[in-house]
Order: sequence, then structure tokens, then C-alpha cells
Amino acid sequence: MMYYIEQFVRNSIIGAHQYDTGNVNRDIKDKYIYDKRVLEYILFKALQIDLDTIIETTESNQTIYEIALDNDSILDFFERANSIINPNRN
Repeated sequence: MMYYIEQFVRNSIIGAHQYDTGNVNRDIKDKYIYDKRVLEYILFKALQIDLDTIIETTESNQTIYEIALDNDSILDFFERANSIINPNRN
């Protein structure tokens, strides 16, 4: 069980972008996620991550930008206006 918890932590919190469909354990989704011990372990591992070593990927930067647009109506307005004025902008 600890192997699957380690894999879950590594893939979910650290951010792997692939999922191994050849070695599927449905207990992770159906049973372990509701186990209080597992949730405490995941929280413990998440709090131990050194935030200086996290790599910012293109995907994470895009997600952060989308969240910023959702939460900042002025930024969203200017981005939409800029896309109308400058349609060829990347």
C-alpha cells in the first residue's frame, strides 16, 4: 500500500504529466483516498516539499495565468481588449 501512496504523492503533488495505465490500482481512487491515515501522510509529504526546488513548467505557468485571469477582472478586461486590438499577438 505504501508503494501506491508514494506513487500517488509523486504523481499528484509533484506533478507528473503521464499516468501509467498498465499498472492500475483502483483502490487508490476508490478506497485509499478516503483513508484518514493516507490523507495525513499526503499532507505530511506535501508540507515537506522544498518550494525552492519546484520546477515551473509551461503548463503550471499557464494554469497560474488562467487563475489570475479568473480572479482579476481588470487583467481579464485588458487581455480581451488587447486580443481584439492585436489579434495576431501570441
